[in-house]
Amino acid sequence: VAEAEEELADAAAYLRLSKKLPMPQATAARQMAQQEQSHAACLKGINTMITGRKPMVPPPVPADDPPDIVLRRCYGREMRCLAQYEARQNDPQYGHVFRSLARQEQEHCHRILEIFGAISK
Repeated sequence: VAEAEEELADAAAYLRLSKKLPMPQATAARQMAQQEQSHAACLKGINTMITGRKPMVPPPVPADDPPDIVLRRCYGREMRCLAQYEARQNDPQYGHVFRSLARQEQEHCHRILEIFGAISK
C-alpha cells in the first residue's frame, strides 16, 4: 500500500507539472501521470487479491513547489519504488507484474532527467 501511495503522489505531481511545463515536457508529464495511476491500480489489485479487501489509500496532496523541486522529489519516489519492485520481481504469482513496473520506473527516471535537463537554466 505504501508504494501505491507513492505512485499516486507522483501521478498528482506529474499532472500538476504538466500544467506548468512547456511542450513537449508537458506531454511527457501527462503520460507519466497516467502510467503512475495505472501502477497504483495494479498495486491495489495485487493487495486485494492477497488480502481479499480493497486497500484504503489516501488521496495525495501535491505541493505547489517549483518544477525543479517537484522533479527531485519525484525522482526519489521513483527510485524507492524501483527498488521495491526489483526486490519483488521473483514473486511466484506477481513477479512478472513487478518486473514490468520496475521497467516503467526506470523509464520514468530517464524521462525526469530529460525534463530536468530541458528546463534547467
